[in-house]
Amino acid sequence: MVRDYGVTRATLYNWKSKYSGMEVSKVKRLKELKERSRKQKQMYADLALDNRKLKEVIEKTLESEIKKQIAVEIVKEYGLSIARACKLMEILRSYFYYQKKRDDSEVEEAIRSAA
Repeated sequence: MVRDYGVTRATLYNWKSKYSGMEVSKVKRLKELKERSRKQKQMYADLALDNRKLKEVIEKTLESEIKKQIAVEIVKEYGLSIARACKLMEILRSYFYYQKKRDDSEVEEAIRSAA
């Protein structure tokens, strides 16, 4: 049998140890599961690559204030945590919470001119 199909003895022994005692339906199911696992791994790899590229684009093109606004929208719209949204947009949580102080230059100028 080994010679007829051109299979080495080592391969035959590996197959025996792997599949001996299994029914044909179980072997088919095992092959289906392996194929499904392979497809899922490929999908994950594709999504991870897409994610990495999108993060690079965000990092290079968006200003910090726009990233902060997007993070706020992510938290409101999708219910993600602030920490997760900040990680996605690559901003610090302290920057997320930071609020600019009021611009009092007009009031200061009015006081100076009145004095």
